[in-house]
Amino acid sequence: MFNLDKFISDNVTHRTHNMFAPDIEANAEKLTQGIKDKKICEVDVL
Repeated sequence: MFNLDKFISDNVTHRTHNMFAPDIEANAEKLTQGIKDKKICEVDVL
């Protein structure tokens, strides 16, 4: 079966992990406080 995540990491980004993961982990508490009890509206734009 085709693995899209593996294809992207091997051929597009050439990364084995998310490039934002270290920043997200290092700032998890600050991020949590910033989005806690917030509502998000997502809009698709063509």
